[in-house]
Amino acid sequence: ISYDNKDENKEKLFYPDWIIKTKNKIWIIDTKGGFTAESNDTKYKAEALQEWLKNHKDYAGGIAVQDGPNGWKINTSKTYSYTSAMKGWTNLDLK
Repeated sequence: ISYDNKDENKEKLFYPDWIIKTKNKIWIIDTKGGFTAESNDTKYKAEALQEWLKNHKDYAGGIAVQDGPNGWKINTSKTYSYTSAMKGWTNLDLK
């Protein structure tokens, strides 16, 4: 997936970590942790992924982070934002 890295002022390619086929969808997920979840580069990738997904109806996905013992959370918002409160993130449920 191509994305525009505004910090480097160039187009780059993004290769998500996981492509998972379930009964109803194909999930494209990129996992992050720690400072990588907060980086501008992750924001650019996440927003490019959401733009790509909106044109592919049988697909879903986003950036996923582990939420301690609570499992994994995923951000599927058009505008990516990461804070420790994980506002706007949902539980990752591959259904």
